[in-house]
Order: sequence, then structure tokens, then C-alpha cells
Amino acid sequence: MARQRKSRKPAPPQRSAARTKAGRAPATDSAADRAAMAAVDMLNRGDTQSATQLIEQALHAHPAHPDLLHLAGQLALMRGDQALGRSFVERAVRAAPDTALFRMTLGNVYVVDDRLDDAIDQFRRVIHVNARLVDAHTNLGIALARKGRLVDARRAFENAARLDPRNVQAQLNLAICAVELRDSADAETAVGRVEKLVAEPDAGLLHQIGNIYRGLGRELVAQDYYERALQADPGQAAVWYALADVLAGSANYAYAARALQEARRLGYAAGSLRLAEASLASNRGAIDTCRSLLDEAVTAAGENTTQLRRIANLYAQIGAFDAQERCLQRVLELDPENVTAFAALTFIPGRSLSDRDIERLREYADDDRVDLSDRVDIGFALGNHFRHAKRFDDSFRYYRLGNRLKGYRFDRDAYVHWISQIERTLTPAFFAERASWGSTSTFPLLIVGMPRSGTTLIEQVLSANSAIHGAGEYGTVPALAAVTGAPDADLRRDPGLATHLDEKAVAAYAEAYLARMRPLAQHGERHVANKLPHNFQHLGLFALLFPRAPIVHITRDPRDNLLSIYFQDFAGFHEYAYDLKVLGEYYRLYERLMAHWLRAIPNPVYTISYEQLVADLPGESRKLAAFVGVPWEEAMLRFYEQDRLVQTASVWQVRQKLYSSSVGRWKPYEKHLKPLFDALDRVT
Repeated sequence: MARQRKSRKPAPPQRSAARTKAGRAPATDSAADRAAMAAVDMLNRGDTQSATQLIEQALHAHPAHPDLLHLAGQLALMRGDQALGRSFVERAVRAAPDTALFRMTLGNVYVVDDRLDDAIDQFRRVIHVNARLVDAHTNLGIALARKGRLVDARRAFENAARLDPRNVQAQLNLAICAVELRDSADAETAVGRVEKLVAEPDAGLLHQIGNIYRGLGRELVAQDYYERALQADPGQAAVWYALADVLAGSANYAYAARALQEARRLGYAAGSLRLAEASLASNRGAIDTCRSLLDEAVTAAGENTTQLRRIANLYAQIGAFDAQERCLQRVLELDPENVTAFAALTFIPGRSLSDRDIERLREYADDDRVDLSDRVDIGFALGNHFRHAKRFDDSFRYYRLGNRLKGYRFDRDAYVHWISQIERTLTPAFFAERASWGSTSTFPLLIVGMPRSGTTLIEQVLSANSAIHGAGEYGTVPALAAVTGAPDADLRRDPGLATHLDEKAVAAYAEAYLARMRPLAQHGERHVANKLPHNFQHLGLFALLFPRAPIVHITRDPRDNLLSIYFQDFAGFHEYAYDLKVLGEYYRLYERLMAHWLRAIPNPVYTISYEQLVADLPGESRKLAAFVGVPWEEAMLRFYEQDRLVQTASVWQVRQKLYSSSVGRWKPYEKHLKPLFDALDRVT
């Protein structure tokens, strides 16, 4: 299903009754004070009409009384009159600038207005008056997060959690922020605190925790939380929808369809459902059905620009680039300042923005007031634009900006430790001792390598053969092999746990994997290929489950490969991808791990270089077919004619004929690449 780039947000700003520095606004007129207190009593009893009348009368006599102004503002906001409410609250703040409650309310108003800088200023002023107000730190964190200043937001949430260690929402906000920062350890620590604080979580909390685990890429753990939420309250349409999304990602299509039916029955938004159904159809390979549902989703989306952008993304995945462009143009009609749509247009083949549009994007890119996530999009978009214009210095400048603004951290020491653990435990002797374990099936086919190395091209060539179905980036081996109650996520993080599996458990994992893959072979294909590049990290588990199954490993000139990664704004967890030095170090660690697997695992592995394939597609395609054990077919030379879903960063390229233009692409950028070259020169 279509994956939203940012599906998690901290909770809405907290309303606070806190009054600091004399607790309330300074006393002015006793009659006005009495009127304000009486109005509060009426509101507490639910008598909004009487409170409104009293405040209007009192304000007529005391037009500058801060409490009355604040109450009038709150009542206007309750009625949905944002402009009038803002005006009253701003007047209250001017009348009593040291009253924390008034500034807190004004900050919340500014958040709703999307005046995030003004909101941040108000919350900081509240904290200056009283640094112990938990809600002020929380609301500051929310405003900073929405601004894209995630590191500062995390600091604010940490302050809130320190002031109130038992505040569940503070811990959830910390976890959500850590997910956006790709800090899985901090996210899981915060979730662990939440689970200790709440012995019996309700459906809403379970849903939030599920979303956090989904953001961490732990889909099966997320599925468990969604199912627990639905056990607690089966009437949660949003949880059914989230469950359907996770199920589709793990190829449990029948269950996903049932979950969407429940979401529909419970009244979930029609536009979102249409998009989800289209995404489900695309995952099943029903491209015509997907296109029809997307067309309906456009109508259902109306003026919802977020939905329209998601629809545009899915149009691109099925190769409907004209429809994608129309969708993005509709977004810009509704929101001319939607920089994400502008950025997306630069990636549509044959589409170039006007000089005026490019200048606007350049201004946005260098403007600190623009949301950080938008500036990231713009950086990569301008990098792409100037690359095609052969203005390579400008291109690199903006790619570097986009990468820098991502702000991710790669824990090299932890990754080295993880690889060392594999080398110590998953040895040739380990596999020799278990030679009779697992399944003898050769049905699963893995295609692995670095991202942007050519795994998609290999899959396209192979899946053009009638005996092979290409499943795309179908999932990690641990996730696909997981069975109920099994430590799938632990196997992903701790490969040493594989040494504790017995023969029966290995058989259960293998059968679970096959059960998820078999339904994809709808035309009797002999193999189903999973091309998720990072499965190179999980070849040990794959070999334990399927010691005879074929593995295709593709390599590419690391200079081209790593620069292509650097030029790509990935949606998932690729913490290593945004720094040239780190990229070089990561590549050498990838080589180290692959060298270990080639020594240790019993599987047949065919290593092919991208450059070989480009130079001799007829010859290399025959070798690939022979390796997998299927007859060569001429269709493998026309792989680009396939009508199927493409879930990859290379949406446009994989629908084209084979050209050599991607070989040596690093050369125009050579003067900028010293950090990468230095890292590659060091042996890791």
C-alpha cells in the first residue's frame, strides 16, 4: 500500500490552566474580576450561552480587562471563529504579557494557524516565566517538530519528560520524534517506558505504539499492536486502516482486504480507502484495476492536497506519468506554494520547470523559515534539475544541502559489532552442522546488493521470463519468515539468536516464508524473486531456511553506486546514506559482510556486475537464466515492456531501454568527492 512519507506527528498542543507570576492577570476592576469568575463557573457547568452573554456585557464596560479578553477569545475559538479568537487572545497578551496562560493559548492558536515561528516564540516566553510547566515544553516540542526542527523538538520533549516522568504523552512524543530522527534505540526506550507506566493500555494507546513500531520498520510488531487495539475496541476504523496497510506490505492480501472492508463499514474516509484499495491492487499486480481506483481516488480526494500527492506517487509507480503530472498540477492550483508538489514535478520524465519556478525553489531552499522537510525535498529536486541541465556544481550544491538537512546519524561502531557477531556465530561450520535442516525448495529467489546497484534492473530482466515472478522489494527475510510468537525483530537485530533455533523452528520459519510467497505465483511461475537490496544482511537466515535456493548478487562501481545513493532521498531507514565519508565506510563493511556470506553459506550465489549487464545484456541474461535454472527467453531483452508495479527509487529508469549512461556518472562530480574516495581507500 502507499506509504506516507510522514505518517506520525506528536500529539496536538496541550491546553493548560496554568497561571504563573501571580497565577492570573493582575487585578484591575473587582466587578470585571467577578464577571470573569462567574463566566468561568458557567463554562464549567456547560452553560456556554450565558457565559458568552456575560462576557460581552462585561467587556463593554471593561474593554481592556485581560481575563475577559482571554475568555472571549476562547469562546470565539470554541465557535470556530479563529480570526476573532486570535484577536481577543492577542489583546489579552498585550494587556498582561507575563500571564503564562494567555501566551500558552496564543501559542496554540498560532500552531493551528501554521504560524509556527510565532508559536515557538510564545511557548518559549511561557517557559521563561515558569520553566516547570510541562505543557509549555510539550507544546514547544510539537511546534518545533512541525517546523522540522526535530533535534530541538526532542530536547523540549525530554524536558517535559524530566519534569513529569510519569507523563505518558511526553514519552510517546519522544518516541515519535526519535522515529523521525531514525533513532530506533531511543524510540524503543521511550515506548518501553510507556508500557511500564500503563498496565492496561487502551485501544488508542495501542494504536499509537503500533504506529511507532511501524515507523521503525518493525511491521509485524506493529501488526500485533493493531490487533490488540482492535481486541480492545473493534470499532476503531483508523486502526483497521493501519492494519490493512501493514498486512498489504507483508503480502497478506486477503486479510488486508478484509481489514479495509471493516474500515469502510465503520465510516473511514472514502478518499483514503480508494487510495488504499488502489495500492492493494497494485501490489497484487492488477495494474488496470489500480489505475481505475486511482482515477476514482482523485475525485474522492476533492481538494485534499495531501491525498492528491499520495495518488500522484502511486500513479508514478505504475508508470502513469501523465496522470501523475495532472495530479500534481491540481495540487498547485489548490496550493500554489506547495513546494513538495513543485519538487515532485522535477522528477517527471520530460518535464522541466520554468526559470521562474526554479528561482522560487532556490529561494525556498536557502530560507530557514521554510519547513525543514520541504527544504529537504527542494534540495534533492534542484540537485536533480541541475544534473539534467549539466550544471554539475549547482547540482552537487543542492544535493549536499538536501543530505545535510536530513541530519541522520549512523552508528558505525554498532554496525561493526553486528557484523563481527555474524562472523563469529554464522560460520561455515554452523551451516555444515545444519545441512539437513530447512526446506529443499528453490522457489524463493533473492536479489541482493547495495541500494542503487542494479537490483531493480536484474529483477526486471529475470521477471520478463515467464518462469519467474518479480515481487519487488518484498520485505526482509526475518519479517517474511516470522511466525506467531517468534522473535522476528530480534532475529533482525541479533543474528546470534539464529544459533538457538532448533530444526522444528527452522521448518516453521521456512513454511511461513513460502506461505507468503506462493500466492504471488499466479501464473504457475517456478520462482518468486524478492529484490530488497538490504537482504544481503540476512543471507544467514535465508541460507538456514532455504540452503538450495538461488541468490543473485549484483555489484556496481562504488563511485557510481554511492553517488547514486547520495543523490536519492530515501523514505526508509538509510542512516548511512547522507554523508559521503559514511557512505564509503558503509560500502567497505558491505563488502566485508558479503565476503563472509560467500565463504559460509551453502546456497548457489551468482555475482554479476552492473557494468557487465549493461555491456552485454544478451550474454548476461542467458547466464542469469542458466543460473536460476530456467530456459532463456527473448523477452528478457525487452524487460522494459512489462506492465507492472515498480516500487523503487528508480521509477522512471526501470521503464526504459538499457543504456550505458549510468556508467561513469560520478566523473563530472569528481572534485566534490574527496571524502568518499578517502573512505573507500581505507580498508574497513
